[in-house]
Amino acid sequence: MRPVEGSVSVERKLPSIQAATRDYERWLGDCLPSVDVKGIARKHKKMRKGPFPFLRGTFYRWMQRWPEIAEDLDQCPRVLAIGDLHAENFGTWRDAEGRLVWGINDFDEAYRLPYSLDLVRLATSVRLGIGYGYLKAKPKAACRTLLLGYRKSLARGGEPVILGEKRHDWMRQLAQSLWTSWDPLKQLDKATRVPRDAGAALNRALPPGGPPDLRVRRAGLGSLGKPRFVALRSSNGGDVAREAKAMTPSVTAWTLGIKARTLTSIVVARAVRAPDPFYATDGGWLLRRLAPDCGKLELDPNAGPPQSTRLLRYMGHETANIHLGTRGARERILADLGHRKAGWLHRASARALQCTIEDWLSWRG
Repeated sequence: MRPVEGSVSVERKLPSIQAATRDYERWLGDCLPSVDVKGIARKHKKMRKGPFPFLRGTFYRWMQRWPEIAEDLDQCPRVLAIGDLHAENFGTWRDAEGRLVWGINDFDEAYRLPYSLDLVRLATSVRLGIGYGYLKAKPKAACRTLLLGYRKSLARGGEPVILGEKRHDWMRQLAQSLWTSWDPLKQLDKATRVPRDAGAALNRALPPGGPPDLRVRRAGLGSLGKPRFVALRSSNGGDVAREAKAMTPSVTAWTLGIKARTLTSIVVARAVRAPDPFYATDGGWLLRRLAPDCGKLELDPNAGPPQSTRLLRYMGHETANIHLGTRGARERILADLGHRKAGWLHRASARALQCTIEDWLSWRG
């Protein structure tokens, strides 16, 4: 089997998950002025808790094992892909018109990859979510629903999900039910040392006011270890916040043993999207606005089967919105999908699930 761009040969003997993790973290240290050691420790601990957090925290391992998962899927058309896509990589933001938007909100691992990689990784996380009870669906039906939303969005040329539109009322209600206060940000640990360039970038991103209240934030899972800071400020009678996260190239560069630039800004700019005007890069830092109504949406274990089905369809839809940012992708992907046998996503995600559980059991041990 031909190895894919962005992967390694399937014939190569893979290192253990422990050895792969050590090597990846050495590479991460080479990419950054400093590594958040407490974040790395937290990540290791979370990875032991179950296959779902393990999957989220180990995109580097996914890329190592992709050739054995992919089989013929490595020949799929390549797009500007999300890479580290999973069922909890979705959230909300406000666009330039102040409208609440739902979509994918993490592009740290963006790279040119087969479109199938995003779909298989998303489907694998969905299957784990079903196992945890966070989604109410059968695995095979869930894969069909993801593909249905993906194909329809491709065929129509994509469309951002604006939660003020009536047809998205159910998603808006889901988002509103998960809103919180400013308290979680205000309870973060005080930042004792903030890199000068990070502090300057945060200050430029904030509206005018007094000295910002700088905090350390450790969020997500895959990005734990990358320094991340939050600046809080009172402005015009209310609170505002900005986050700065250290940027690195996609872990695909580590997998290939090459140097690569970060593609985050390019993927976001080209996607079918109602962009967040505060989502920007400044030097080596990724900046974005934080607020109670803007952030990641976690899966709701109380959601019933109808809501789970709608959510899966929307996930497929938004994945296509991103892939449509690659010129000519629509025609090439639809043609490729037309030649694929029914059930291909279910079978590929089953292989990926087996690989993930194998590695998790080894990591836990």
